Amino acid sequence: MIHTMPSAEAAEEAFENLARRYRVRREAQPRSVVTYYDTFDWRLHADGGTLSSTPRETEQRLVWRHADGSLRHRLLTRSVPGFAWDFPPGALRDDLAPILEMRRLLPLLELESEGSTLHVLDDEEKTVARIRLRRSRAGDASGHSARPISALLAGP
Repeated sequence: MIHTMPSAEAAEEAFENLARRYRVRREAQPRSVVTYYDTFDWRLHADGGTLSSTPRETEQRLVWRHADGSLRHRLLTRSVPGFAWDFPPGALRDDLAPILEMRRLLPLLELESEGSTLHVLDDEEKTVARIRLRRSRAGDASGHSARPISALLAGP
């Protein structure tokens, strides 16, 4: 279950109220940055997928997913290739080439997130539920960013 909060302050207040009401263990979630790529005419989107990169130490982790979120391809690379022919030989390049043709991949959206998790504990100190507070901000390649979004996510 996801509940989008009207403000970061409201999300923090709800999170703190839950922490006071239940026995919990807190866990900080590391900051993450995900950049989404497509061509100027949205060829990957039209094909029913997304291509994203996430920095990992000295590399970029590229993930190409189908529209339903299932994994299509994954690649660790030093930098994000611009054209299909810049990718290393293999299935990813073979599948990408007919979609991109001569088009360049462009960074279209950057999503930055951070947050915390409350592990709701039972009498044996076992986690019975998790409540995550996520604060996210999206921006485009030109540096414009949208209003930050705060959400509470509840799950097992």
